Amino acid sequence: MVLVFLIAALALASGIGGGGIYVPLLNLLLRFRPHVAVGLSQALICGGALGALMVNARERHPLEPRRPLIDYGLAAFLAPAEMAGAQLGILLNQALPSPLILASMAMLLTALAIKTLRNGTSLPSSEACRRATRFPDTRRGGLGGRRSRMCGVRRSRMCGVELVEDAL
Repeated sequence: MVLVFLIAALALASGIGGGGIYVPLLNLLLRFRPHVAVGLSQALICGGALGALMVNARERHPLEPRRPLIDYGLAAFLAPAEMAGAQLGILLNQALPSPLILASMAMLLTALAIKTLRNGTSLPSSEACRRATRFPDTRRGGLGGRRSRMCGVRRSRMCGVELVEDAL
């Protein structure tokens, strides 16, 4: 049970919710059947989401202090589709056999892991470009406040925009 708590804490802290982690964990380590593990993972996710809401409800946006950290309008917009998806998932969970549920979850998690790895490898370069174009250093005529090997022509290829930097 301690392992479930630690994995839940890591999943919630990283913002992934944990459904893709809870079901295999509950199934393999605690020997729950897949049908039961899916339902229990939903309860774990709901508890984590309520805890995150209690922590973040009063927080403000870091770049725009007048806005709340949580975009309540977006949450209200997405809620009906999420509820419909949950209902469809309940019906499929009751109708499909356990091996098919496990196989479909394995395929889905594999596809999501590949997509996450691709996004994670491209993120540092895209964030460097955003930072450089968002915060120009006007004192020295450079981008991002310091010269680096990512400036100039190489940066223009990464960002997809033409950036010209004055020679110092």
